[in-house]
Amino acid sequence: MLVNHAGPYVPAIIDGISYRPGPVAYHGTDDHESVWPGRAVVAGDWPRPRPEECSSTYATQWLRNGQILVCTGCGLDCS
Repeated sequence: MLVNHAGPYVPAIIDGISYRPGPVAYHGTDDHESVWPGRAVVAGDWPRPRPEECSSTYATQWLRNGQILVCTGCGLDCS
């Protein structure tokens, strides 16, 4: 039995970055990659509204001078 001793992920508080409310079940329409509990989605105008609908699971970009890495398809915090 796998026990999670680390607890849920807590997103960083970064000036100018806000997060979409709600949990993320998985990332990607094909792979359904598991997502650590608590992973957040950066609010913004992304091509896909949710990580569960994202088809760009390997496309990422650093924001705020390298403070946060996000999926460019849905805004999932990948850092």
